[in-house]
Amino acid sequence: AWLTSSRSTLPGGARDAFRKVIIGKRASDEQPETFESQWRSMNKKMFMAIAAVLVFAGISKAQEGGHMPAVVQGARERAIVKEVVVKAPLSAVWKAWSTSEGAATFFAPKTNIKLAIGGPYEITFDPKDEKQGTKGLKILSYVPEEMISFQWNAPPDMPNVRKIGTWVVVQLSQADAEHVKIKLTHLGWQEGAEWEKAFQYFTRAWGIVMGNLERRFSQGPIDWNKS
Repeated sequence: AWLTSSRSTLPGGARDAFRKVIIGKRASDEQPETFESQWRSMNKKMFMAIAAVLVFAGISKAQEGGHMPAVVQGARERAIVKEVVVKAPLSAVWKAWSTSEGAATFFAPKTNIKLAIGGPYEITFDPKDEKQGTKGLKILSYVPEEMISFQWNAPPDMPNVRKIGTWVVVQLSQADAEHVKIKLTHLGWQEGAEWEKAFQYFTRAWGIVMGNLERRFSQGPIDWNKS
């Protein structure tokens, strides 16, 4: 019902995302395509458009529960973006981000992920201290083997950012026959000294996480007892 409501009820960011995904390039910019390739392209665009709307729907729902910031202009403009390419099957990389077992191979020693809208996306970096992690945070949206978005918080020494929260979008794409590109975007940033501290902290932290992901697929799962 929400998807079929009038255009004016969609969040501005969702409308923009929908337009960008569906409209894409001008027809004059593209080479002629076969009917089959056009059909595949439109199906993929529709999936991504629906995912974009679901991200904003999930964010709006989380905001109502007091776990996410309002999506303001400044929050949409600033983001942490990290990209890596790994040699692995797409299905294996998807499993690494979307299952408890997969995330434990590179993300953190203790994980609890249930792939469902509103399902848990809990990453605990210190098994002895649940505050050092994302306990209670949820999955916002996903498209199998293409993207997943989830709520995020901050360490306890950044209480305001931790309380308000942010969100993360992970996108997967086939770089070539043997490699997968992973793009991570961390969004929801506000202004202030504590927010700047958190931004700098996660700029470094996501670099470590993505480095662990690369290492997981080049050398094997992370042995947390030796890390």
